[in-house]
Amino acid sequence: MHRSLAVDINPELLVWARTTAGLAQEDISRSVGRDVLTVEAWERGQAMPTFRQLRQIAARTRRPVSAFFLPVPPAEAAQPRDFRCVPGQELGRFSTKALLAFRQARAARNVLEDLLEDLGETCRCDLPVIALREDVVTCGQRLRHFVGVSVREQMLWRDWNKAYQAWRDALFGKCVLTLQFPVPRDELRGFSMLGDRFSVIVATSKDEVQARIFSVFHELVHLCLRLPGVSHPFFPATEGRGVRPTIERFCNKVAAEFLMPSDDPDVRGILQAARQRNGVDTAALSAAARRLCVSQHAVLVRLLESEMISQRQYDEVTSEWDRLPKPSAGGSVKPHDKAIGTYGRGFAAAVLEALDSGVISVHTAGQFLSIQTPTWIDRVRERVVSGAAGGQ
Repeated sequence: MHRSLAVDINPELLVWARTTAGLAQEDISRSVGRDVLTVEAWERGQAMPTFRQLRQIAARTRRPVSAFFLPVPPAEAAQPRDFRCVPGQELGRFSTKALLAFRQARAARNVLEDLLEDLGETCRCDLPVIALREDVVTCGQRLRHFVGVSVREQMLWRDWNKAYQAWRDALFGKCVLTLQFPVPRDELRGFSMLGDRFSVIVATSKDEVQARIFSVFHELVHLCLRLPGVSHPFFPATEGRGVRPTIERFCNKVAAEFLMPSDDPDVRGILQAARQRNGVDTAALSAAARRLCVSQHAVLVRLLESEMISQRQYDEVTSEWDRLPKPSAGGSVKPHDKAIGTYGRGFAAAVLEALDSGVISVHTAGQFLSIQTPTWIDRVRERVVSGAAGGQ
């Protein structure tokens, strides 16, 4: 097909691709270097883009070019429910990166479930059911029993990356797939999707790894409430009343109780050391976070919910954190490390098993792991076998 020739496509597909990517006509016009009137004409069917322009549109909307040659737009899955309580965030409105992450999460789950079915393996996500009216301590205990990792084991990790990978492995064994995508953390910290065979939890890779740990279990509580959706668990404690803040606070409380059980004497001692009579000891707060392999915010939430600090002290510390410069992004990440970081070892192991069994080709395995060069597959295998954590 000559790139300068106009292509004959259903104009509804142009509208579908743009709107489902959260883009305006102005965004497409900038991507193709044409004015908005031209884009409007394309979407009304009064003119058609060239193949080269279509490829530019496909790249901007993160859709394959082949999708634009479908007869009609495919049915789009509903967006996750929005539980965010962050001031200035418009409910139900998400960035292009967030919308892409929703699609990628659904696609990864579909791939995993299909691979396991082809391999003859069964899976069922049998999450415990909890309710907002239940006691937080009891809920934390039930989740700890479900995940199957003791506090003693948790405290032996002494490394946030190791802890994050271990939690992800444990959840995968319970048919909960944990993923991470580079969604701006000011927009969301995580989201969840409930499923019969596999449920999905996604944390933003833009967050520090210790914050991702808390987000994962915040989302696990959402799943157990049977209220999956989009969250930003680190919202101001003084945010207004209502259903969403009530749900988010409950998820925070249970996640904090899960990670730092109130009935554990060692945990209580560590938390006691993190507070002073007149305020919070920030050095001890940091030490407690490292000892328990959780974020400082998780420790602070635990201190607040245990009434070891006041709401005023909590607000003072979080306000101080808000004024601190955000950590800069790390350097480049190797493709195999990015694959493990994005999809987790459980997902990667399933892809490799399907590859070794002849269910899929090397090329397809690379596609599933977002690796363009198949030679990196062996490096992924090394990470899976060694148990090393990936990055992103």
